[in-house]
Amino acid sequence: MQFRLDQLSKNILRDFFVLVGAAETEVEVPAGDAQRIDVWHVPDPELLRAHPEIEPGLLRSMAAEAGMVEVFSAAPDTAEFHDCLRKRYQWHHTLELRAERRLDLPSAWLVSAGRPDGVLRDLGSCRTLLVRRGSTRRRRLGGGSMPWSSRSCRA
Repeated sequence: MQFRLDQLSKNILRDFFVLVGAAETEVEVPAGDAQRIDVWHVPDPELLRAHPEIEPGLLRSMAAEAGMVEVFSAAPDTAEFHDCLRKRYQWHHTLELRAERRLDLPSAWLVSAGRPDGVLRDLGSCRTLLVRRGSTRRRRLGGGSMPWSSRSCRA
């Protein structure tokens, strides 16, 4: 029944959109160009416990959950930020296909030498983004406690 309702909804929307332009249903999204993650990490809880010298902080938080790390020598621009998001979602999809089940979205850490002011400005909703600061305030993000604080980018 749900498939029929989905198909009906798609057909109604397509029929509406063709009134004002081109519209298609069931458009295949190709895999696209090959992408590479700078660092992909899957933690081993036993190894993490075996290294108490890794003090609580940003690196330990990064090491505590599966995630990708993208490194930039300068602050990424909006296009580079979106490239990272696309890569993250494509990798998540690949992991789910391999596991043959739904998985949590892996963490994505973008490490740059500068603050990505252009990205923060272009996204417009800066209060929902978290910017790494030197403060010791902690805020829960993705299940872990990390030294992040929210910051508005509006002048």
